[in-house]
Amino acid sequence: MQGLFPPKCIKIDGMRKEWIMTDEEKQMKKQKIETNRRLKELSVNYQTYVDNSDQASSDTVSPDTNVLPQSLFSVSLTQSDWTKLHDIQTAYTNAVKMNSVEGLHRYPSIETFSSTDQLINIPTNIASLRLIAYIKQIPEFQTLNEDDKVTLVKYNILAAIFMHGVLIYDPLNDTFHEHNTDDYLFDAKDFITTISLDFYQQTTYVMKDLIQIVEHDRMIVKILIIILICSKGFCAYEYMQEPILNNTINVYNVQNIYIDLLWLYCSNQFGYWRTVNLFSKLLTRFMSIQILAKDMRTILHHQPSIDQKLVPLMKSLMLLT
Repeated sequence: MQGLFPPKCIKIDGMRKEWIMTDEEKQMKKQKIETNRRLKELSVNYQTYVDNSDQASSDTVSPDTNVLPQSLFSVSLTQSDWTKLHDIQTAYTNAVKMNSVEGLHRYPSIETFSSTDQLINIPTNIASLRLIAYIKQIPEFQTLNEDDKVTLVKYNILAAIFMHGVLIYDPLNDTFHEHNTDDYLFDAKDFITTISLDFYQQTTYVMKDLIQIVEHDRMIVKILIIILICSKGFCAYEYMQEPILNNTINVYNVQNIYIDLLWLYCSNQFGYWRTVNLFSKLLTRFMSIQILAKDMRTILHHQPSIDQKLVPLMKSLMLLT
């Protein structure tokens, strides 16, 4: 038996310091593994559907619906789910009413912005106020740690504003306008003057694409805003040190509640396969929103008067607590 072991013990100095993960890092790793597992499952299932559909077309027979459990095709929303959807709609409507636009032209007049200062201090600030008022009314968000709520909103607010843009963008007229209000119209082409032509083209492309992906269903976007705000480290700005959450698991659980609700709602509206396709496309567009938010934050970071520009935005953040 002695021959199975080396004559001398190998000296072990201990685990390398950089290999030791914090509780939050462990939870984030676990979350990424679970997310990747779910995405892989969706991808495999969707490819199975495509392969079967192609085979069905060539053989002139219906695709084999027994590839997956029948339970996946019969999704029904519970009364609790419908109540949650109703609460989301009410929260958003109230948020808009609580933050009405003052001192600007009324619909259908167009308010023109010619500088980054105006862009930040007026439409961006109004959107942030409404989004904060909206997320504050979400029951599960209210249960989170106070500091965690501020962290999530502070670092995800720009991304949420771009997602909110999908709700108010009119691709036919190339304008932004909050539905069912007498808010002014904001010409999307003002992005060319205030930022750049490239930024305008990227933004409007993403908006148009997302509107098509969600099939003009505004409820989907409202749920996506909640999911996005609860995404820790979503933007991860290189020059901003994002604080560690006090309770990562709670945030993760809240996000999962609304991911599940989104899945159930879309499945109820569009059916299983269209929902799989929709989720797959949304993942890539989420990355596009992330890039737009990072670009905007970089632009603001390099502006000499950045602190003055973000004063209204920071004031609105204080209303969160």
